[in-house]
Amino acid sequence: MRKTTIVLAALTAGLLFFTYWGWKNNNFGSINETSIRLSLDDKVESLDPAKAYSDDSLLVSAQVLEPLYQYHYLKRPYEIQPLLAEALPQVTEKGKLLTIKIKKNIFFHPHESFKGKPRELTAEDFVTAFKRLSLDSLKSPGRSLFAGLVVGFEDYNEKVGGDWKKFPTTSIEGISAKDKYTIQITLNQSEPNIIYYLALNFVSPVPWELVEATQNNLDRALIGTGPYVFKGLKDQFIEMEKYQNYREDFYPTSGDRYANVQKLLDSSKEKIPFIDK
Repeated sequence: MRKTTIVLAALTAGLLFFTYWGWKNNNFGSINETSIRLSLDDKVESLDPAKAYSDDSLLVSAQVLEPLYQYHYLKRPYEIQPLLAEALPQVTEKGKLLTIKIKKNIFFHPHESFKGKPRELTAEDFVTAFKRLSLDSLKSPGRSLFAGLVVGFEDYNEKVGGDWKKFPTTSIEGISAKDKYTIQITLNQSEPNIIYYLALNFVSPVPWELVEATQNNLDRALIGTGPYVFKGLKDQFIEMEKYQNYREDFYPTSGDRYANVQKLLDSSKEKIPFIDK
């Protein structure tokens, strides 16, 4: 009887040890009701908004980056709505001139290039994003969308000699910041799909300070205005935390028939994001 008790005690102690060891080494102790873990199918090659286009890289970058427009994700057929823009574009000149006002008091996630100061989003950050897209060296999959469509876009790489350092002193003819919060885009011809192009991560705003600090290499420098802050990538483990200064944004209050039947609107009016990590 005594031997049996000793054996059981030893087995129990061993089980407790390995449970604790597994808990500690697998970092399970950090999991709580406001954390979620997801797996990616493939290696994330780049998180640069100009280059990232695989499903996995978009799954990551979409938590951090925000373009001018987004899809209403509870409505079919698809419906475009403002995200960083205040409203849909004002279209004049027979469809060839788009004027877009962006929201005020939106701030980028902290980065050392901002020298400890809050960095507000401006119209010029979208101009920088388009300039980067035009560079031959980045080989952006989104470049073809705007080549031949936006005035001066196709020629900008040659204009700066492929040198990103010339961005601040070299304008791109068809895209300009009319003031701190107003973007103007001039097209060679009217294009009904332009609104959908402006909802892609390719044209997420990029601050010049970040370009300069990283020497225009944003493969692992994911800085945006979105609900989550990118904390880094190590051994293909990507960690993100809720952006504590994220503006007030709420879960949709409307949706299509499927959204209503499946009770996808139960979280209506709740502030997003829902989870901390």
